[in-house]
Amino acid sequence: MKTTTEQFDEFVKQCWYYIDMFELNDWQYTFIHAPLPNSGASNIAGALCNLVQRTVSMYLNDDPATPTDDLSLQESAKHEVIHVLLAALGGLAYERFVRCDEVIAAEEALVQKLIRLLPV
Repeated sequence: MKTTTEQFDEFVKQCWYYIDMFELNDWQYTFIHAPLPNSGASNIAGALCNLVQRTVSMYLNDDPATPTDDLSLQESAKHEVIHVLLAALGGLAYERFVRCDEVIAAEEALVQKLIRLLPV
């Protein structure tokens, strides 16, 4: 079932909520309402991160295989923003040569964000 413009707007709104929550405003975001590149129709949403340019293309699938309701939009937005949160660590893991201090810095940045979010 095709997703609507209203659902896309809600997805973008939810993404920005989590982007702000996780303090990920140092990335440039583009939101796209179209089929997901390199993915099957089963996924509701997707995020493609470019670590060098600090850009993210956030997709809401315009024709997912499963029905999309408000809860699935919110969960999908949260899921994709968490991918952005983990992008630095993931990018380091994919590199053939990585310095230990780079991994430690990326891990510490994630820890500090989570500390600010989680109650004492």
